Amino acid sequence: MDLATAQRDPEAYLAWFCQAVGAALARRREAAGISAYKMGRLVSVSDQAILNLERGCVGKNGPCLGTVIRVALHLGILVPELVRAAAAERAA
Repeated sequence: MDLATAQRDPEAYLAWFCQAVGAALARRREAAGISAYKMGRLVSVSDQAILNLERGCVGKNGPCLGTVIRVALHLGILVPELVRAAAAERAA
């Protein structure tokens, strides 16, 4: 999604962002062989919170940035790298 489109429809951009980042986190978690339950325990949230994050199902303000950061770090990736990878995967 480009900047002009995101500025015209911030809600659509938030949904796109949450889905892209969530899917990227899910792929990395599964590749690492970590269950949603275990990841939840590692970052102090429920497994349902992890699954919701990965599906892009979040509150109207988007995912909790702290949770995204903690999950990404446990998966060995910094958030800026994760966002770039998610955007590239979505564009492909």
